[in-house]
Amino acid sequence: MLKVLLPIALLGCCSLWAMSPQDKAPATAAAVVKPAVSAEETLVKEILQVYTDVFNKRDAAALAEYWSEKAVSASSDNGTRLVGREAIKKGFEELFKTTPGATLSVRTNHFRFLKPDLLTLEGTSVLSSNDSEPVETNFTALLMKVGDKKWSIEHATESAVPVPETPYDGLKELDWLVGNWKDATEGVNCESTITWNEKKTFLVRKFSVQMEKDGEVETGSQVIGWDPRSKGIRSWTFSSDGSFGEGTWSQSNGEWRIKFNHTSSDGSVVSGTQVISRIDDNTTQVEMVGQEVDGNLAPSTPAVKMVRQAAADAPKTPAAATKE
Repeated sequence: MLKVLLPIALLGCCSLWAMSPQDKAPATAAAVVKPAVSAEETLVKEILQVYTDVFNKRDAAALAEYWSEKAVSASSDNGTRLVGREAIKKGFEELFKTTPGATLSVRTNHFRFLKPDLLTLEGTSVLSSNDSEPVETNFTALLMKVGDKKWSIEHATESAVPVPETPYDGLKELDWLVGNWKDATEGVNCESTITWNEKKTFLVRKFSVQMEKDGEVETGSQVIGWDPRSKGIRSWTFSSDGSFGEGTWSQSNGEWRIKFNHTSSDGSVVSGTQVISRIDDNTTQVEMVGQEVDGNLAPSTPAVKMVRQAAADAPKTPAAATKE
């Protein structure tokens, strides 16, 4: 684990509010109730957060203290094996020296407490740097509790994340988005329909939004695809007012984050990050973080809840409504 541990618009109308020059955010948003998080899951998140915070300070000596004296860090891909805290410390020093601005983010896929003081983890880490593409790595780790609060890594192994063989393989984690969705926010009628294209190489979203205060309807489309060059998910959005934009997707701690840049119809540039949290199979929350307009921080907008609609309640596209 030397490389990492060692070392839609989505669904909601907030995508239109954020990417449109007009201020269309509603005064209130429907409350979102997330499922209860167990004490064990909370503890695991805290352990990983502490580790990544120390890593991102780029302090090799402090980071090595989170490994036991006889810890082992191994790579199943190239056979690299570091044994002992001192060797791991030197590995960190080399990593920070050769990887400018290295930062780490981690998400947990599975965990299990073998005993109250013994924990196994499986997850994925992303190592980002100033001058290269992010490196995604799968890992397994065994941690032991030391003292009242501190946990140390006893053994960790990393392996490269398999590259999807087809566009569908790269996108299938988003298959749950397929269907008809409606914003639960009062004062706005926002609907989305998400489908696969014929060969399941792209996800296609059609959306419409109507604010009760002015009756104007805006429509648009979005294409979500797998980029084999960057080895990541990207999206392209086009709105009926002439605005357009693109985004890059990443997953962290069970949430999807989309960093976007959008050119409004008046030429202004809107950027930020959308966070999609899957509450359950039929409910998701969409939130905007760090929104800027032409480089200036914009007012925050409330998170919105999207609810899956039954087939009988499926939204009608403007074209379908016209035919009736």
